[in-house]
Amino acid sequence: MQTRPLFLVFLCLPGLLHAEAPDRFVAVQKIASGGCVVVAEGDREPRSTGSYTVRLYRGPESDPTADFVAGLVRPRDGTIQKVFLTRLGANQAPSLVVVIVSAGSGSYLSADAFTVGPRRLQLRASVRDLPKGSDPLARLRNRAD
Repeated sequence: MQTRPLFLVFLCLPGLLHAEAPDRFVAVQKIASGGCVVVAEGDREPRSTGSYTVRLYRGPESDPTADFVAGLVRPRDGTIQKVFLTRLGANQAPSLVVVIVSAGSGSYLSADAFTVGPRRLQLRASVRDLPKGSDPLARLRNRAD
């Protein structure tokens, strides 16, 4: 009978060791053609490094993540700072931009721009190791042309 309480402790221990970080970045961005894109730092990873996902959904307004369409996984050196839609060129559809700031003392910036289609996601441009205070959008625009 004494082994049962010990057994319960071992069952609970993995959940305690791998608890989700309460400040993990997750953002939902609605897109004009309907549906949404969810950007999230990797599950159970440190905030300072790891990966992030970009997932496209086409669910109804009442449940926008009901219908998964496409997704990508990208490396991350730092924490996601912001996610937004913007035009990288005057006559182009908006791109989804993910900006990441490094965890080190340099606070270097990186950014990825994605083309979001009705049924696909595609990495359009990427910049890395930009000095703090620089404009990642200007660099993405140069790479996306």
